[in-house]
Amino acid sequence: MYFLRKISGFVSGIKTKKLTIEGRIVTYSYQGKFISINPFSMLRDLSYKAQGIAKLNSELKLKDLQEITFDCIPEFGNELNIRVQSKIDKTSFTIERSVKKMDQTPHTCYEFYFEEILIARLIKKYDYGSQFPFVVNTFKESLSEPTKEESNQASWKSGNQFLIAENFGHSHVNVCYDQELLLRIGNMVS
Repeated sequence: MYFLRKISGFVSGIKTKKLTIEGRIVTYSYQGKFISINPFSMLRDLSYKAQGIAKLNSELKLKDLQEITFDCIPEFGNELNIRVQSKIDKTSFTIERSVKKMDQTPHTCYEFYFEEILIARLIKKYDYGSQFPFVVNTFKESLSEPTKEESNQASWKSGNQFLIAENFGHSHVNVCYDQELLLRIGNMVS
């Protein structure tokens, strides 16, 4: 079996590596250079943001955020370069990482799946924060005024979904499609 996996990986260019992180087996499928991602740390961070957003009152009514495209975020397609899979309380959990350039600026997209349901997306725009005002203005034009705005962060909340744009060294966009599920998963990994 090991030999067949090696041949399959050689032909497709996909390599597989298993690590134990926080007592759980994590399987990495990747192309190119191996990048270690702690999926549980990323989940805790997203869950922490979801807790902060949950406290905001918002009358904002957005359509489904999965159906909205923004000029400041590239469309990610077949650029997948790593898939991280594990289980949380016997339920499958996956993070898919893609990289793409837009206007000569690299972007990384992390998609979070729980039981094959897309629950959140994190996009990093490697711009040293220079495009952050443009990102926020794009969201203001496409959505509305933010539910909460500070110098380095703007948040939009509508029902069970939210979007956070932040300048954290680079411009980051966090989009959550199911806040309740994200909070529940965050409690499972804390």
